[in-house]
Amino acid sequence: MEIENSSVNRHITTIITDYFRYSSRKELWCDVAIPITISIIVFLIVGWFSKSTGDIVKVFNDIITNALAVMAILAGFNTACLAVIASTSRETLHNLIDSVPEDDERDVSILKRIITFFSYAICSQILILIVGFIYIVVNNNFKDIYELIGFIGSDAAKILATVIGSILSACILHTLFVSLRNVSLLFRYILFVAETKD
Repeated sequence: MEIENSSVNRHITTIITDYFRYSSRKELWCDVAIPITISIIVFLIVGWFSKSTGDIVKVFNDIITNALAVMAILAGFNTACLAVIASTSRETLHNLIDSVPEDDERDVSILKRIITFFSYAICSQILILIVGFIYIVVNNNFKDIYELIGFIGSDAAKILATVIGSILSACILHTLFVSLRNVSLLFRYILFVAETKD
């Protein structure tokens, strides 16, 4: 296989687009639609019952602080899974790269799909870590962030905080659901390797 001289970022874009291309509608419903729905419901409730924008931002801060540790652990888990897959015998990897599911018209090998799903999880978790890190630095250095948001007007500020909180929590839940699917993929992969070892 020939290695192309191109930007590394091109491969990140490929991972993201391939994730959406290789996922079935049911998988995308589970990985994307459910997290968005949960986040909207949670932040609508938080926004409705919060007395001020500061209350919403505090919930937002708690989510980010807790999510960063979880994202770091999950990024490590998905990286370890890729290492397990890569350490499989060459013969098994060749079997996987030649295998295409019978019921699928996309003609993409099982190995490429597995690697894409794990790589996508790692990329999305690292992206959340970067965004969360920037947010924490900004929030810690600008203690008057609530007042900065407050200039918009209390109702508009509450809506803005609710929308931003919904988007970020949907992204966090999305990566959790993708990692949950990856556990299932790893389970099936190990069973496949065990059956074809002979």
